Amino acid sequence: MPTDPFRCTVFVRLPDVLSTALFLRGFVRWAQILAALAFFTFPDLPTSSQQVPDLAQKSIEDLMTAKISSVSKKEEQVLDTPAAVYVVTREEIRSAGARSIPDALRLVPGVDVNRIDASVFDVGIRGFDERFSNKMLVMIDGRSLYSPIFGGIYWDSIGVVMDDIDRIEVIRGPGGSLWGTNAVDGTVDIITRSSQATQGLLLRELSSSDMPVSITARYGGQVGRIGTYRIFSKYTDAFGNQDATGHWAGDAWHLLHGGFRSDLKLRERDALVAECNINFGSFGEPLNEALLVAPFAATVGGINSVSGGAVMGRWTHRYVDGQETQVQIYYEKEVRNATERPDNLGTVDVDVQHHLHVTSRHDLVGGAGYRYSQFYAPATPFLTINPARQDYPLYSAFIQDEITLVPKKLSLTAGGKTEHNRFTGFDFQPSLRMNWRPTEKDAVWASVAKAVKIPNILNTSMYRPESASLGTDGIDLATLVGNPKYKDEHLLAYESGYRMQLKRVSIDATGFVNNYNDVETNENLAPVAHAGYTEYPEQWANNLFGKSFGAEVAASWNVVPGWKMTATYSWLKLKMRANSRSNDTSTAFGFNTGTPTNHFGVRSSYALKKNLDFNVLAQYTGPMPSGLGGDSAPALPSYCHVDSNLQWHVEESIRIDVGGQDLLYPRRAEYTGGNGAIQTLSPRNTFGRVTYVF
Repeated sequence: MPTDPFRCTVFVRLPDVLSTALFLRGFVRWAQILAALAFFTFPDLPTSSQQVPDLAQKSIEDLMTAKISSVSKKEEQVLDTPAAVYVVTREEIRSAGARSIPDALRLVPGVDVNRIDASVFDVGIRGFDERFSNKMLVMIDGRSLYSPIFGGIYWDSIGVVMDDIDRIEVIRGPGGSLWGTNAVDGTVDIITRSSQATQGLLLRELSSSDMPVSITARYGGQVGRIGTYRIFSKYTDAFGNQDATGHWAGDAWHLLHGGFRSDLKLRERDALVAECNINFGSFGEPLNEALLVAPFAATVGGINSVSGGAVMGRWTHRYVDGQETQVQIYYEKEVRNATERPDNLGTVDVDVQHHLHVTSRHDLVGGAGYRYSQFYAPATPFLTINPARQDYPLYSAFIQDEITLVPKKLSLTAGGKTEHNRFTGFDFQPSLRMNWRPTEKDAVWASVAKAVKIPNILNTSMYRPESASLGTDGIDLATLVGNPKYKDEHLLAYESGYRMQLKRVSIDATGFVNNYNDVETNENLAPVAHAGYTEYPEQWANNLFGKSFGAEVAASWNVVPGWKMTATYSWLKLKMRANSRSNDTSTAFGFNTGTPTNHFGVRSSYALKKNLDFNVLAQYTGPMPSGLGGDSAPALPSYCHVDSNLQWHVEESIRIDVGGQDLLYPRRAEYTGGNGAIQTLSPRNTFGRVTYVF
């Protein structure tokens, strides 16, 4: 088998499944020794009450009445939420065996997750799937992961400990009236557990056929009489994928992530949450480089070395009359020494909001925020940003009023958010939502909302060689350049839905129509003659319009005590086209065919015994005829994705998981390539995981 030069040499000689099994057995012994040492070294550790809950034993009512906060910036039940929201609970993450946030998002209807290489994912909500997810907002505990450089997020450096996640709230559809920038097709809010819920010691080791080492350690304790804290660290080393020829793609990676969280009750009505995260890692980055000499293209084994972190504080004051004021401040720094696109980005964000009941019928939330980003991006042969140093201030304010028309029956929510950015000035993103509760067990809702994707720095300031070839008059070089006059992209969305919850059955169905305007195109400019070659530039512009429409359904059933089944289905059609000002003939076609029309999934969680759970996830993804932007990469046929695991709760403090992911195929592509990414083949994966909780 070919050797990937980026792989850690310690693991190069793991030759087969037998060796992996021996390695896992050795690790179990090692983990037992560590646990014994920890027990005798810290004899006063508090006894943990963190026994993993059994999802299959929970009623559907318990899950459907759980509180969520991402839709209205206040806690409310799912049945009272006039939006297409899906909550991935901690128990679902555990039973699915999810190792990363994209793994967990595979459980959500309307969310398309594709692995590009070992560390890079393509995640989209309701279409427009692409490498950088620039029409979707992702947050951790209310801290935005949005990058003003390219308008999306880096999935590779989200090293959150999966055990520390309380839930992931996914809003499908626009959320700009509350969250603003880039909350166009959806919002993902990753909410971690309080430090009070993670007391004691946790040790975990995961070894798998694609990830030989992933070690997590966490300890939670008391801060006197005023609160609790936890500290954690996680290290992961991954082999990387192979390309279509069977050679290693050079995308192996490793990441060290650590930090702390503290939850303090300063006074009777004042609470403070403080968080800090740091990470260091290195990611293999296979790249295509355009050359002005034959063979005019080369695959480069790049490296992306990452270091950074974030510090956040959130103070909450609750008044006697029920009002609440919240102030959140965070600072984030990330340095990427990358072969393709190095950057140094620092961001400070201040957000203030206030919640009050004006009368018995008006529940009001309002606030304001300021975000300031500063970055430096040195030029490389792959990408130049001019000027290399830029500032990016963003001002915002929002207000939302939930009006009770008929108590416990009918409510109307109206709100909007205004923002000011340096490229296009002011934007206003309003929404109007209605929720009707015919009975205590069901709800009907409808909404209309506007959302905006504002320009990012690449849209306005980039220069990138795309490809080179031998033309009729010499060498031709295709490039992509920024447009200082790039405009906002607009969405006007109409949605409606129905929810029903019974003791053992729940149904959640949504239908939507999205109208898009001023969406991105790549317009051909006049050729430019250079010494030795001719440049054919394309420039960002806003000449696409069109609509998407679709439906999403999720249903859960507690078949018998100890056995729960969940089914999801989503259907999507995207019809974009260029206006008369455009000469772009490929981008609309790429969007229209770049997302599968049909997704179907079934999950089963079955308690074989009181301490033994068997979980299966099976998903079908329809065919995808082409890559983003009409790239000439091969089409993807339909495929089925099957994961399964067996989880043994040896005792209250020990759990052993064994299982596999993508079991039907030895290796399979999930992404066609394009947008600066090279297609790799994701392997079948088997894993073993041991968790000690004291």
